[in-house]
Amino acid sequence: MSTHPLRTLTRAFLALSLTLLFACQPRVSVVKQSGRIHSDTKFVVEPLHFDGTKIDGVPEAQWVANKPEDQRKLWEESRATMIAAYGERVKNDSALRVTEEGPLGPNTFALRANVETIEAGFFQGIVVKETEVRIDVRVVDDQGAVVDEFRLRSVVPAGATNPSIGGRVRSAATDLGGKTATYLTSHASS
Repeated sequence: MSTHPLRTLTRAFLALSLTLLFACQPRVSVVKQSGRIHSDTKFVVEPLHFDGTKIDGVPEAQWVANKPEDQRKLWEESRATMIAAYGERVKNDSALRVTEEGPLGPNTFALRANVETIEAGFFQGIVVKETEVRIDVRVVDDQGAVVDEFRLRSVVPAGATNPSIGGRVRSAATDLGGKTATYLTSHASS
C-alpha cells in the first residue's frame, strides 16, 4: 500500500512544526499556580538570591574556597553581574508592570528568584562544556506566602566567542530574566 506524497509531506510538516513549537518554549516547571496574577499585577523585583546554591554539584562556598584568590574575586564580580543582569532584564520588560519599591498588597507581589544550581562549564580549545543555570522563582504576597512558584533553566554554550564562565553566567541570568517576565505575562489572567 503506497501513501500519497502530499499526505507524507503534510505529516512531515506537522511533525516538524510540533517539534519546533515545543523546542522553542521556555523550559518552565510549574510548582504552584494560584491564578492571582492578573494583567494589572505589579511586581517588586528582589535581587537574585544565592541561598543554598550548588556549583558543579558542591555548595557555592566550597566551590569558591577551592579556587585561587584571583578566581574568587572573578566569581564575586560574576555573581554581582548575574544579579544586575537578571534584575535589569525583568525590570525592562515592557509587558510586565514593575515598581522599584513600595508596599506589597492585594495586587503587588515580590518577585523572589533563587539560583539553585550552576553547572559552570568550560572552554579548553576543542573540549567544551556548556554552562547551565537553574533558578526557582517565587511570587510572594504581603503576608510572605508563596502565591506562585516556577523553575526555569538556561543553557549557554561555551566556545571561542563565549569562553569565560563570567560571560556565560551573565548571559544565562539575562536569559532567565526574560523567561521570568515571559512566563509571568503569559500566565496572567485578565
